[in-house]
Amino acid sequence: MFHLNKNMKNIFLIFLCFSSLISAQSIVNTEKFFSEKKDGINIIAELSGNYLKGNEELLQLNYTINTSYKNKKTILRFISGGEYITEDNQDVSNGIFAQIRFNQLTSNSSRFYLFSQIQTSYILLLERRILNGAGYRFDLITHEKDSLLKHKMDVSIGIMQEEEILNKERLLFSEQSYTNYTRGNISINNKFHLNKPLTLVNNLYFQPYLKDLSDFRFFNELSLLFESNDFFSFVIDFELRYDNKPPFMLTKTDFNIQFGIVTKF
Repeated sequence: MFHLNKNMKNIFLIFLCFSSLISAQSIVNTEKFFSEKKDGINIIAELSGNYLKGNEELLQLNYTINTSYKNKKTILRFISGGEYITEDNQDVSNGIFAQIRFNQLTSNSSRFYLFSQIQTSYILLLERRILNGAGYRFDLITHEKDSLLKHKMDVSIGIMQEEEILNKERLLFSEQSYTNYTRGNISINNKFHLNKPLTLVNNLYFQPYLKDLSDFRFFNELSLLFESNDFFSFVIDFELRYDNKPPFMLTKTDFNIQFGIVTKF
C-alpha cells in the first residue's frame, strides 16, 4: 500500500474539481489503449471523477482495471470497472461491469472475437444486463509511414444476445422489466497518433435489435490521451449515447465529459 503526501492529495483534489460530468450513464472502456504488438501481460488502470462542494456536496468516481494476455495469435482480456456516486454523504448510485474477451488473430490485420459481459447500473435502471457475443474485426486503414501522423481504422461486425432485467419499481406498469434480444454489433474504431505525446481515439458503436430495426442504440466515444511517460497519461473522454427506445423515465440522448488518469503496468 502506498500513501499520498500532502502535495499529492492537493493535486488529486484539484484534478477532481476540474472534472466535468454531464451524465453518468456510461463506463469508459480502456481496451482501446492496449497494444497488440507485444506478447505477455499488460495491465491498464483508469480513474476519473467529479467533486463539487457548495450548495450540495457531490462526489463521483469512475474506475477501470483491465488485464490483457497475448501469446502469439491469441489474446485474452478481462475488462472491469464501475462508478460510485455520493451526494451529501449519501450513496446515490453504484454500478459495476465486467467483461471477458477472447481474440484469435487470423492475420496481422484481422481477428475473430468472443465476449461475455455482465453489468449493473442504478442510473440506467439496470438490475442486471448480460451480453454474450461474437464477431469479426479487421483493419480498413493503416497509415504508419509518416512519423508525425499515424492512423489506423478498423471495423467490427458481430452479433450478441442481450438479456436485461430492469428495476420494476421505476418503470411504468405497461413497460417490460425483462427482455432477451438478439442485437447486431457494428463498430468503427479510429486511432490517430499525432506525434508523441498526443493520441486521439474515436469509437463508434451501432447496435440494432434484429427483429425490429427501429429499436437501436448508438454510442460514440472520443478520447484524447496525453502521455506523460511510458507509464502515466492524462485522458479526456467525450461520450454521446443515444437509445431510440429507452424506458419512459430515461431520455433518449445523454452526453458525458470526463477527465481522468491512465496508468500502464
